[in-house]
Amino acid sequence: LVLIFLSFVVLMNTLIPISLVVTVEIVKTIHAKFITWDDQMRNSDGAGALANTTSLTDELGQVKYIFTDKTGTLTQNQMAFRKCSVGGSVYSVHTAPQKRNALALTGVSISSLDTFATHPATTFHSEELEVTERRDVSCFRRSLSKSEAVERRLAVAMALCHTVVCEHDPETGAVAYNSDSPDECALVRGAELMGVKLLERRGQRVYLSLTEEDREGSHLKTVTYTLVFEILRVLHFSSDRKRMSMIVRDEDGHLKVLCKGADSVILDRCDRFLSDQSETMNHVTLFAEEGFRILLFAERSLELSYFEAWEERYDEAELDMHAKDAKTEELVDELERKLTLIGASAVEDKLQVGVPETISLFQKAGIKVAASNQIWVLTGDKLETSLQMGKLCRVVTPGMQEVIISGSNRDEMTRQLEKAFEDANENQALAIDGDALAVALRPCNRDKFLQLALRSATVLVCRTSPIQKALVVELVKSGVPYVTLAVYVFDCCTVFCDLYITAYNVLFTALPVIVRAVMETDLLEAFAVQFPELYRLGPADACFSCRTMTASVLLAIFHAIVAIAVPLEMVHHGGIGGGSDFWSGSVASFCYIVLIVHLHIFYETWNWTTAVGVTYAASLVVFLLVISAYDRMVGNVEGVWSSVVGTSGFWLGLFLASVACMLPGVAYKCYEENFEIANPVHILRRVRLHNKVLDASRVDAIASADMSTTSIVPQPQQIDRHN
Repeated sequence: LVLIFLSFVVLMNTLIPISLVVTVEIVKTIHAKFITWDDQMRNSDGAGALANTTSLTDELGQVKYIFTDKTGTLTQNQMAFRKCSVGGSVYSVHTAPQKRNALALTGVSISSLDTFATHPATTFHSEELEVTERRDVSCFRRSLSKSEAVERRLAVAMALCHTVVCEHDPETGAVAYNSDSPDECALVRGAELMGVKLLERRGQRVYLSLTEEDREGSHLKTVTYTLVFEILRVLHFSSDRKRMSMIVRDEDGHLKVLCKGADSVILDRCDRFLSDQSETMNHVTLFAEEGFRILLFAERSLELSYFEAWEERYDEAELDMHAKDAKTEELVDELERKLTLIGASAVEDKLQVGVPETISLFQKAGIKVAASNQIWVLTGDKLETSLQMGKLCRVVTPGMQEVIISGSNRDEMTRQLEKAFEDANENQALAIDGDALAVALRPCNRDKFLQLALRSATVLVCRTSPIQKALVVELVKSGVPYVTLAVYVFDCCTVFCDLYITAYNVLFTALPVIVRAVMETDLLEAFAVQFPELYRLGPADACFSCRTMTASVLLAIFHAIVAIAVPLEMVHHGGIGGGSDFWSGSVASFCYIVLIVHLHIFYETWNWTTAVGVTYAASLVVFLLVISAYDRMVGNVEGVWSSVVGTSGFWLGLFLASVACMLPGVAYKCYEENFEIANPVHILRRVRLHNKVLDASRVDAIASADMSTTSIVPQPQQIDRHN
């Protein structure tokens, strides 16, 4: 019976269509386009969803773990300065008071450590804070006249310590602020509310406008003047440092280091406090519980002699080719010590519209309800901010048990994980910060941490760097046999769009390859019959040897480098896409690849017939028609093809890439056809086409000679020796 069954399997296998894989890919590509075309998945600006992979539709239906970044994903990435703590007092940007529970679904404030933003938003005040928050940030203007006032120091630090670029409107004279970090713009606007306005950056100089206010009886006296600071060095923010610093010189020649960053790193570097440390940290905790993003500001005065010596050592360290990073990091760490704490700022970022409702839909769909179906939130915020954010977006529900892991060493982490695992239940939210995560991900603890996380309904990973986010995702992906979904944890895409990848082998290059494989002949049939010794090439592996394979692989690598590098260089220099368009370079590169493949097939073809020529031409026409039609469809490359082909850089790049790719092959082909003596095919072509080896009388003699005694075909030993 088994033999009969297997026999039927062999006999009936032809019922499985050979093109099944291709058919499935086409169906998945169309399904992915349905996502792009879905009008119900468009935002208020009309932008729709983009399916960057054809496997998206079937994989989305199997997701059991969701990893989501917070800023720009759960939140709008539109931040505004709301509060600050300085001198033991809390100052606020007052708006109309609103209750938090009344806006829990539409306008809640959330923060982030790794990204920042600009637009105003509603501030929430808890009942406790409303009692003490009687001061508006505009009260700072009354303290600006005192150069040593802590309020003035904070406002000036907020207006100076950043990388914001000023843009002036020539018509209205208004100043607009732009920065890679949106919260820097929010802090600059906050300083402006305090009376310290950033006017402009001109080279290494920064110009600030200070507006002092004072009351004389019932009259308000206002004085405005300008301060100029020279920027001597900027020590940029990074996810590892979690801070940025700036060395400035004021008009009196005094040097100062201004530093801002996360409280976890700034506080340890301070040995003096202009604001009471305990009061400031209490305020920071209250800000975090409201969902604000917290930054501490600190400063340090420098002696000119010390700075000049430090700068000389720093410049020498930057020239060290072997230990540059270690030495510069050590010098920066030295400079950012002995700081004086000034105060703290609080910036808010609202949730995206519909986030809590979406989380509820996930729960109803089964995600996060069971221990194996979870939502992981990976953020750079404080622990308190992360928990508050989780509650606002319903990732952490009221009935959940909050489990916080904070072990600082291996043994303590092991004990905490074991205790938490014993008490774990499926309705708990697990929270862990970056320092504890580094210990939890060690080989001795990573399995225990994963098991505990899998038994939790929600996992909040806070105070994390980008590499830690990647390690968390990799831990779960390697530890469970399920599909995971990472939402904006990483930002990547393929070089070419899905249709190009799918159609490359199926549609764009298949026909020439098939036709050449069917129709190609090295020599005329008469030569093949007359010289049966040509058969020896097959058994001798003359056409498929290690040498020929290596040559083909190296040539393919060279073609790939040229076809990618040339359009990218043209994009970089503005010849294609204006100097910054990724998809312009992608479309140009793909066109180069397809055309180079056709050119390569053209010069490798010997048996040119009408059918072969028409087929090759039809393949190019189909490619141009398809890519032109796809250019009109909604997607990543919509309109790119039509804009690319209209640039001179595209055609110049095509010419350069084609010449660079074809020249080595054509040169070697010329050498083979004119000087190669090991392969009889080349010899016979010279006899037939160029008559360079034998004259016509010799050819006639060969034709009438005995093949056993006269032959121009090398013997098998000759073939083996040359290959």
